[in-house]
Amino acid sequence: MLSSKRCIFILGRQVGKDFCLSCFVVWKCITSPNEKIILVSPAQRQSELLYNRILELIGSSNELFDSIEKSNAEMCRFSNCSEVYSLPSTGHIRGFTEVTYAILNESCWGIPDEVFASVEPMLAVKNGALVCVSSPSSCIGKTWEYFNNPRTTSPPCPWPPARPARRPRCP
Repeated sequence: MLSSKRCIFILGRQVGKDFCLSCFVVWKCITSPNEKIILVSPAQRQSELLYNRILELIGSSNELFDSIEKSNAEMCRFSNCSEVYSLPSTGHIRGFTEVTYAILNESCWGIPDEVFASVEPMLAVKNGALVCVSSPSSCIGKTWEYFNNPRTTSPPCPWPPARPARRPRCP
């Protein structure tokens, strides 16, 4: 996810996608100054759940908590000028510039193509990364297009573990 500018993860339900995203966002904001990360989900409630998980992670450590300069219901700014924004998936999310990571959570489930069209220009100034994370859905839409694009990284996940080859049964 760090070396690719377009990355997609299609994972099952309840495997820890939000937790992993939260850890990545906090780590990236702490270790890299001037990061601007936007979180986009199909509904504002889903964005808030992911954002609240990030805030809970920050609140679990005094060092992390002390690194926050400003925080409200929609954004969090770290003392090193990194920022995280929580947004719904509407075409009205325009206006953000210099975005380093756009994380589209549950991108298969209700993020319209116009949101992808709104997010792509936000990444242009800093050559930012688009990260799509979702449970599987149908074979249509932008997530499916990105999944099948050879320029998009889709790392293999070794779960469930491969079954050992069966031995032929003796008669």
